[in-house]
Amino acid sequence: MGRNAKAMNDSRYHKRGMTLNRRYMRNIRENLAFYIAAIVLTIVSLLLFFLFYIAGTGIMNYGDAFFERNNVEDATFTTYQEIPDDEIENIEKKYNVSFEKEHFTNINEDDYKVRVFEANEKIDLYEVIDGKDVSKDNEIVISKGYAVNEKVKIGDKVKIAGKSYKVTGYFLRPDYLYMLENPDDSYKNISTFFLAYMTDNAYEELGAQSCQYKVVYEKGCDQSKFRKAMNDEYMMSSYLAKGDNTRITMVDDQAQMFIIMAIVFLFVIPLITVALISIIIGRKVKNEQKMIGTLSALGYTKGRLMWHYSVLAMIPGLIGGVLVSILTKCIQQPYGELSLADYEPMPVKFTLPIPIALVGIIVPTALYMLAAAKKVNKLLKKDTVTLLSGNVDADVKTRHVMVGKSVKVRTKFAVRSILANPGRSFVVFLGAFLGAMIISIAFLFIDSINNVVDSGSNSMGDFKYEYTLNTLVSDEEALDMALNEGNVEDKSDQQESSVEHKSDQQESGVEDNSDSKDMTAESTTAGIATIESSKVDGADKIVMAKYEYDGSAFTVLGADSDVKLLNIETTDGKTADLDSGFYITNIMAYAYNLKAGDKFTFVNPTTMEEKSIKIKGIISNDSQKLVIGSREAVWEMAGLSKGTYNGLLSEKALDLGDKISKTVTADDIKEQMKTILDEMGAIIYSLAIIGAIICIASLYVSVNMLVTENRHNISMLKVLGLTDREINRMVLDVNHVLIPIGIAAGMAVGYLSMVIVFRIYSGMEGVKYSAVISAKSIVLTVVITLACYVVSLLIVRKKADNVDMVESLKDNRE
Repeated sequence: MGRNAKAMNDSRYHKRGMTLNRRYMRNIRENLAFYIAAIVLTIVSLLLFFLFYIAGTGIMNYGDAFFERNNVEDATFTTYQEIPDDEIENIEKKYNVSFEKEHFTNINEDDYKVRVFEANEKIDLYEVIDGKDVSKDNEIVISKGYAVNEKVKIGDKVKIAGKSYKVTGYFLRPDYLYMLENPDDSYKNISTFFLAYMTDNAYEELGAQSCQYKVVYEKGCDQSKFRKAMNDEYMMSSYLAKGDNTRITMVDDQAQMFIIMAIVFLFVIPLITVALISIIIGRKVKNEQKMIGTLSALGYTKGRLMWHYSVLAMIPGLIGGVLVSILTKCIQQPYGELSLADYEPMPVKFTLPIPIALVGIIVPTALYMLAAAKKVNKLLKKDTVTLLSGNVDADVKTRHVMVGKSVKVRTKFAVRSILANPGRSFVVFLGAFLGAMIISIAFLFIDSINNVVDSGSNSMGDFKYEYTLNTLVSDEEALDMALNEGNVEDKSDQQESSVEHKSDQQESGVEDNSDSKDMTAESTTAGIATIESSKVDGADKIVMAKYEYDGSAFTVLGADSDVKLLNIETTDGKTADLDSGFYITNIMAYAYNLKAGDKFTFVNPTTMEEKSIKIKGIISNDSQKLVIGSREAVWEMAGLSKGTYNGLLSEKALDLGDKISKTVTADDIKEQMKTILDEMGAIIYSLAIIGAIICIASLYVSVNMLVTENRHNISMLKVLGLTDREINRMVLDVNHVLIPIGIAAGMAVGYLSMVIVFRIYSGMEGVKYSAVISAKSIVLTVVITLACYVVSLLIVRKKADNVDMVESLKDNRE
């Protein structure tokens, strides 16, 4: 008897399970629109994180491996006295460094400039990535960026110093992954400048004389001791640390920017999207309270019901996670290559890591299932009768809201609907919030870069040209005065001072030594060159020297107190009094965490001699790391002769002959930022498109939920004779007031997100990026978000129109 009873119970349980299982497909069909929208939301929100993460980690992993494989330098330096070859091994052992002399030459052709290197054996090795290396004296390999940009094919001939060479391959080298002709140039040059290698015999035929030194500091090396020794023994003329070499640091800097963006998106967009869908799932389960009460009364256990609704809830997370992983795998390489626009054409393989893909599948799925299980568990704590009546969490308080008020029924309905359903109202708010946030981030990126374009150069001053001279210069009158006052007494002493100045001052252009000349070559007296006063009329004369703080380079600049073209306006709106002390720029204060009144200690990069100043104030300049003082103060700091200068600021182009080492125009930074916008445009605008998709999908599921939960009311209003248009205005338009709030909040959070991103990135780049959004972008963000809302309403209204009048007459409604 007992065995038969058990068999009957098992049979009933099996039948109940079969009955419950049949609800899966029916539930999916009835809620197909929700599942599609939730899957789309899951896909696009995770896609943003995946793509930015893949770009950042792909670049960083390739760069790190490439640097290690080809032994990237720790520093490059030049000296006035050549270091003998037979001393290199002794230097390596004595100071625990890897050390190598690098030979190169710069050759100017009609349409391009080529820098030919003799192949290194230990440091900054080159790697042929297409074609093959040279084997004959008439063959060369060239840097790939130029080859791709100028369509130079393998097998083509290239003219160098009057001789034709056959291109056999393309290469990359670790200290030129970002192709700058000089390390302090504003932006890459792959149209008129490239690198080349040829056989040792062919290189010797060029008769090249220029050389520089590469060093890698081994573990335990005393860098300061090494640098001081090199200066004492061989007189350093320049020193460029890896951390200040944009050709090298650009790889990690931009990779970190992508990873930072990914982290911001990880914590903001996917989590908010998952939270939004979880709330909707919870509300959908709540709407099933009558069914849950019925199933509970029929004997289904709490665990069985929790699992049933959890399985339904897992569908968007599981399918969305799997589909976004597949989609990412399909587009990861072409999308990732968009992030390589600034570099040499690195053969990076962009891959979505399996652990990250699993996280994208498991986390949303688990949270959706948890939301459903939690809501079922909460409902089953209520009395079954209450569940069957559908009155769980019924808010009777709102029934008395606006009672007796002489306002339209539509207004009463709207107010009660919003107050009685805070969860539903929050979901609608989140939909607008998400869309506005992502769209505003895209516009913020564009406007912030444009802000640097428009105001960055202006913050430096009113000059159109900044000239760095290759020698210490004085006006003839100033030089005569210096001689009369005894400031220049001994030629050899003055030459030594000038040499020290050049070592202190030479701005990173270490590969341009072939163009540099001994500072006494054109000097009229005591190693100081002169320029006719008429040639520099109207220009501001400045003196500049390079220094280091914590391994990071900056410039000390001296100017006259009446300087016209240099910006010396402080952050409090006053004009800096250069005669009273030293000032630092905004980005300098930001990068080194300094403020007015601080004592600032730094070192000469060649002599390693310490200098200290007290910061008088902060100058509004977001683009240059400068310490600014009077010319007299900088002469004294750097040990230079009075009346001299090595830089000019001018409103017009100056004819200075071969005394110019470098020219920077006010348009350089604008061109750099415009190029960044052009090359990053695809990524930025895809962000806006994804934002619009998220906006439409999130608002759709939000408004769709509104229709689902108001089917009974819609049906009743139809019975009362209201038209579809009137019903839509009463039921669907009740949350119009929430949309502006959501848009405003989304834009605010988008702004704060970009503030964080730019704050981190500014510290790495040495240019202060401020989060800026224009009035036009604000309007566009609002318009696009509202358009997405309208689209979602149009889609949902068809569902509202299809609600049958019979719904209000049913005792049990879905």
